[in-house]
Amino acid sequence: MAKPQSLEERIIQIRKECDEIIDRHVAEIRKTCEGVPDGIIRREVEKKAWGCPCAQTMHLMGKANELAG
Repeated sequence: MAKPQSLEERIIQIRKECDEIIDRHVAEIRKTCEGVPDGIIRREVEKKAWGCPCAQTMHLMGKANELAG
């Protein structure tokens, strides 16, 4: 039986998954914004859902209301 991950390990994994989702979204936007640096596109994505990458990812997935609880 595998040892359960610690909270720290789960947070690191979730953060990595969120960053990958945000990066894919940025890559899709970049296709229509030639010449705009990824960092600027990412900041625009982040502005739409202030907070942590988890909140930003939930926004991108159309599930921001679930965070409000």
